[in-house]
Amino acid sequence: MTRLGDGVFKSPTVQDAEAYCRSFGAPMRFLDGAGAGAPTGELSYRCD
Repeated sequence: MTRLGDGVFKSPTVQDAEAYCRSFGAPMRFLDGAGAGAPTGELSYRCD
């Protein structure tokens, strides 16, 4: 997980993103239409 600023994060996989947000009980929201089909290392999301 990489913190990009303004509450936006970047992770290499969907599983990493979900695990990070789940670690403190926040729902996850993908940005820029990202999701399961996003290339590895390119997943931007927020934990709202």
